[in-house]
Amino acid sequence: MHKAIKAEALQFSDAERIESYKRYFKCIPGAYGYGDTFVGIKSPELRTLAKKYRGITLAQLESLIQDKIHEIRLLALYILVLKFQNKKATTNEKKQLVSSYLKNLDFVNNWDLVDSSAHYVLGAWEFQHPSETLFQLATHSNMWYNRVAMIATFYHIKQKAFELPLRIAELLIENKNDIIHKAVGWMLREIAMRNQPLALNFIREHYTAMSRTTLRYAIEKFDVSLRHDCLKGTF
Repeated sequence: MHKAIKAEALQFSDAERIESYKRYFKCIPGAYGYGDTFVGIKSPELRTLAKKYRGITLAQLESLIQDKIHEIRLLALYILVLKFQNKKATTNEKKQLVSSYLKNLDFVNNWDLVDSSAHYVLGAWEFQHPSETLFQLATHSNMWYNRVAMIATFYHIKQKAFELPLRIAELLIENKNDIIHKAVGWMLREIAMRNQPLALNFIREHYTAMSRTTLRYAIEKFDVSLRHDCLKGTF
């Protein structure tokens, strides 16, 4: 099944898009995406295939997640999300999907892969079944694990449950990776859109430790005068 699905997906590949994808996902030597393989398949085409193959087995799904081609891994994650969100999925089936996701987390190794899956699967599960998983991921040496931990809390933020997202943000606030600075800033911005005083208080408390990237992302939706005050640290 892996070969058949992959062959069908590859029909949508476009060599002219490959180089732009490589630049976009930082596949140059020394960058975070170096070594990844792209074939130039657009996301909408992958989503269409995901709907078609949402009924594949967990073993078949894991085989796709472990593929060397970036877009095939993304396809697998789209399928995983559809399976998890299926209204007929039992708690045990969802638990198995989350376990599979965590087991194969090393293959969720770029920001689009993380952002397309973390809050839909792991975040949704942790909201209903809290554990130490997100804290373990946030303190891991792997930056993609760190991003998974932060983005997973987007589910909580959408439920207006801000305590966990802020705790994870606090763990990552001094992280040195730009990819994490953006993730933390993004989630703080989402919190601010729902509870600006809470987000502003967090920014104030962690202002000196926070990267400028995180700060700029976090205050993006503030009014102009408050945004300027935050940038100057005079709020």
